[in-house]
Amino acid sequence: MDFLVNHEKITSSKVLLDTTCEQSAELDLVLPDYYPDIFRILKCSFSPTIISQSINGGKFSFELSVKIKILYCSAENKKVNCIEQKQSFTKTLDLSADAKNPEVYLCPRTDYINCRVQNQRRLDIRGCVSTKVRIIGEEQSELLIGATGANIQLRREKVSVPTKRLSFSKRITVSEDIELSEQKPDIDSLVKCVADIDLNDRNVIPGKMVIKGDAKAYILYNTSDDACDTLKFSLPFSNILDIDGIDENYKVSVDIDSVSIELIAKNNSQREYTCEISFNVCVCASKFQDEYLVLDAYSTCYECENESAQINLEICPEEKTIRIEKTGTLKSDDAKIAEVIDASAECYNVQYRTDGDKTFVFGSIDISLIARDSDGCPIYLEDTLAFENELDTDSKNICGINISARVISVDYMIKSSDCVDITATTDIKAVVHRSLSNNILKNIKIKDSKENQNKNCALKLYRCEENECVWDIAKRFNTTPSSIISENELDNNDKLPLGMILIPITE
Repeated sequence: MDFLVNHEKITSSKVLLDTTCEQSAELDLVLPDYYPDIFRILKCSFSPTIISQSINGGKFSFELSVKIKILYCSAENKKVNCIEQKQSFTKTLDLSADAKNPEVYLCPRTDYINCRVQNQRRLDIRGCVSTKVRIIGEEQSELLIGATGANIQLRREKVSVPTKRLSFSKRITVSEDIELSEQKPDIDSLVKCVADIDLNDRNVIPGKMVIKGDAKAYILYNTSDDACDTLKFSLPFSNILDIDGIDENYKVSVDIDSVSIELIAKNNSQREYTCEISFNVCVCASKFQDEYLVLDAYSTCYECENESAQINLEICPEEKTIRIEKTGTLKSDDAKIAEVIDASAECYNVQYRTDGDKTFVFGSIDISLIARDSDGCPIYLEDTLAFENELDTDSKNICGINISARVISVDYMIKSSDCVDITATTDIKAVVHRSLSNNILKNIKIKDSKENQNKNCALKLYRCEENECVWDIAKRFNTTPSSIISENELDNNDKLPLGMILIPITE
């Protein structure tokens, strides 16, 4: 009896770490001498950013930078005074195994922040930042993909499985000297500096990836006459990323995160600055190929022993984008709104949930407004808008969704002297990961000592229930699925109709 089995190594994913790290941040802040006294706190905030990350053996480390920012007004002037401090933290976590071609996902967020005024020049700030950490590695598995001889019958399923995974991360800094135009007043002090990244083009060539885009900056600043002005500009960038092994056959996902901006005065000038915008480029690439994996097997002539294994096989991920537009109304209870200085929004804590065959993405959008009242004094208004939107994807076999949010635009409209409508448009990018978790055969052994016991007849009658499986019936009677389909003139369907069928017994 000739019987051969065919094995092949395939790549499967393995979650090495899935946790949330908390980091407390505390600051006893004393205002420098050149800052005016505190009259009223407008806003205190944390801005967490991932600066670097590394894996060494079974250890994962990352550096977290938290920018503490306080907006306040004083009795001495009508400026929106801003003071910033930075704190850095290093976290080291244990992985469940050594990481091979790991995919790292880091998402920091502010949990809470409390700011207490000790006196006119001293603040006690306490808060907490948490970072969602998910690291996926790979492992090689040897699985059965075919067998011949001994009249073996195989139930196979065609799936696209990863054969190679690549992960790459690099922090890029775009720097350029800028000078205010003649129409712009001098910068007395900075109130707000934010940056956004437009990735316009990406091109994969063997061993490299070329990315092009624009780093967009938005600057809100005080002028010498206590007014506010803005500065907007873009810094184009083009970078070549050296990624060993990558080519055009890989499915590539590129994420931009941890964007930070620094505006540095040149020679204490109020008109000439160096702008540095830094961001992380995270590339995840997978190469997939079709394989016919064996889910079950039997012989029509001999008994066989199947060795199975539970394995998670990653399916080619799909990328979805949802555009969310939310409008909220900010109302001033104490003062009239005479002028809007700045409107902004931030999307955070975005998660997903499944409900039956549907998948939903939900989270929060903070909208805020810096304005002046009728006396020219600064006021700050904010509110939180909740959202939940259905994701256009099947919830079947989802093992995880990596979600990133980007506020595209913020618009405002003054409704009355005490109300302003804020409209925030946000893009939610969701990379849906799926895996097949099945008992897949690893090996088949034929027991040639015991043959099929159904040779005493050539045909049997069987009454089947509706939607019974052809494979299950054929296996029970030691015949082939194709012979049942042919004998009963079925439409090559895996499901049987309700009623009597003929079951031919094959040699």
